[in-house]
Amino acid sequence: MSHISFAGARWDVPNIDEGQVVKLVQTYGLPEIIARLLTVRNVGLSGVDAFLRPKLSTHFPDPFHLKDMDKLATRVCDAIQKGEKIGILADFDVDGATSGSILTRALRHFGVEPVVYIPDRLKDGYGPSNRFMQKFKDEGCAVMLTLDCGITSHEPLAFATELGMDAIVVDHHEDDGKLPEIFAVVNPKRKDDISGYDMMAACGVTFLVAVAIQSEMRKRGACPADFPMKNLLELVALGTVCDMVPLTGPNRLFVKYGLPMMGQGNNVGVKALCNVSGIKGQPNLMHLGFALGPRINAGSRVHSSEFGFKLLSTEDEAEALNIAWLLNDCNSKRKDIEKMMLEQAFMQIETEGLADDPIIVLEHKDWHAGLSGLVAGRVKERTGKPCACVTYVTNGSDGTSEGRGSGRSVKGLNMASLFQAACKDNVLMKGGGHAMAAGFTISPDKVNEFREYAKAHALEHMEELDEHPLRLVDSMATTRSAQPAMVNLLENEFGPYGQGHAQPLFGITNVRIEKVDVLKDAHVRVNLVDISGGTRLKAMLFRGIGTPLGDTLVKMQGEIIDIVGKFVTNEWNGRVTAEMHIEDAGQAGMINAKNNLGDLAKAS
Repeated sequence: MSHISFAGARWDVPNIDEGQVVKLVQTYGLPEIIARLLTVRNVGLSGVDAFLRPKLSTHFPDPFHLKDMDKLATRVCDAIQKGEKIGILADFDVDGATSGSILTRALRHFGVEPVVYIPDRLKDGYGPSNRFMQKFKDEGCAVMLTLDCGITSHEPLAFATELGMDAIVVDHHEDDGKLPEIFAVVNPKRKDDISGYDMMAACGVTFLVAVAIQSEMRKRGACPADFPMKNLLELVALGTVCDMVPLTGPNRLFVKYGLPMMGQGNNVGVKALCNVSGIKGQPNLMHLGFALGPRINAGSRVHSSEFGFKLLSTEDEAEALNIAWLLNDCNSKRKDIEKMMLEQAFMQIETEGLADDPIIVLEHKDWHAGLSGLVAGRVKERTGKPCACVTYVTNGSDGTSEGRGSGRSVKGLNMASLFQAACKDNVLMKGGGHAMAAGFTISPDKVNEFREYAKAHALEHMEELDEHPLRLVDSMATTRSAQPAMVNLLENEFGPYGQGHAQPLFGITNVRIEKVDVLKDAHVRVNLVDISGGTRLKAMLFRGIGTPLGDTLVKMQGEIIDIVGKFVTNEWNGRVTAEMHIEDAGQAGMINAKNNLGDLAKAS
């Protein structure tokens, strides 16, 4: 009997301390399934309140624990009181748009309308440039802050200093071994920062910046009527979820409080985007990640990078609705372009024999520069290998071509480190980001050299991966345990979910595939029936066609399998049901449940 899944993994159910489960149930009055999941995730007795029930009054992070925050707050408050102009340069993605809106809204409370620039994804690329520094100077700015960018932008920030401005970086990306020599750098990932806030997205760091400014103004006796700072948490929640940072520590607090606020309509831009996305009431994490976030990003990908920031910063309902519909149209166009690029990407992999490379490097002269990251991500999902995609843009100043690339990685290879090393060795012009997602700029004549460089780097630095990795199932379940009430209990008590705290995985054994359908966008829908009790369960595998798992499932109608996935609710015509989003499956007996931590139906 094979214990290897259709996706090539081994699955096991961990053993847990039953005594710990009992203590959690008795001490906190938790449902048993929640206590079991906490035990699986190694949340001890002392950490339960901060994990499940974080409070602003008890668990709010101290902004001044961040290195240089005191310098930032002092300088910005000086600028406010002196009437100096303040500039903001924010990144063009959701994290940047929310960061820009958070700081803009906070500064407006103190009577300041900042000068804001959002670099164009296609024309300007990522981060600060000398051109933008000059624009801030020409606008009369004495202070300028970069949000969600800038940590590796040494030359432009040095130029800002030469122009007489105090430059401040507010970022959360990895540095390249040295910090910009400027007025202040607030970044929880800088080596000498001991705040412990390195899980935060830039929007979270920016929110703490806003709180620190308010605190300093209060100390000076110059703070107007209290600004409801906590209302900004809906923007923090949006940026945090969409930037896929770990939902641990303060991020859990931000999202826990921010999500309910998104349903209250305080931010007219968020309200408008929910309307055009068909979201009623309070958005959930899937709405943020798969409906709101992609629409905000679509503006910078296929039209204008400013739309996301403008949407989230405006107070005009009519303007917000117009921008929201425009972003909706941009997202539809983005989907069509992405589909075409993906077809060309996989054709290139096949015709050029790239499938066996340790890292897949793709390039195409006609690809849309705004979608390189999405294509790299889809290739990574389909092949299980890190991927970098190179597109080309024309510089408006001199008509020369420049390569713009994005990379998406897998566990074991730090993509940001690869790009930074290639910069030091003069293979790339610019590069940086995160371990799993990063971007770069390259000269067109260096692409082949970069491909060989990236392959050599991956072979040297990539951790050796298990051919059949062991993955853990949080709990066993049955088809009858998939009820909306149970899914809601898990979401309300154990959520929110994200990186570092993934949605629980449940395993179900011995279910028959009653029916299989292939839907548009290559999704696979499977109807499962419990062979022991006849209870049915709908399950979905998104973008499954073309993957070993999806291609196998479509051939197995009538077969008995084990399956692993996440339980979600689905509403259709007013009726709410529970279904499973499939992560993996295999022949019956795939899941080793000798240390079964309990049937979800019984543990509830």
